Amino acid sequence: MISKNSDPNIYCDYCKHDFRRPDGSFKPKVRSAVIRIDYKQYKGHVARRFLCETCVKNITELPSGYLSLADQLKEAQERWEVRLDV
Repeated sequence: MISKNSDPNIYCDYCKHDFRRPDGSFKPKVRSAVIRIDYKQYKGHVARRFLCETCVKNITELPSGYLSLADQLKEAQERWEVRLDV
């Protein structure tokens, strides 16, 4: 489930990973999370991930733009010469 994060004191998980200092504190580049993702794991445990706008954009978009599933399948067929029955 994806929802809006209303707490400005929670930071993006990717930013925390990228901008963590050796002493455990964070550099000023760390951004507040705007999206919270809740998903169920094994045995009903709920995991939460927090993302900022920049990281969401980086995750969902390719440098050259959006690539549809049909284009991805065609690329895989051409690159690896495989037959995909989808």
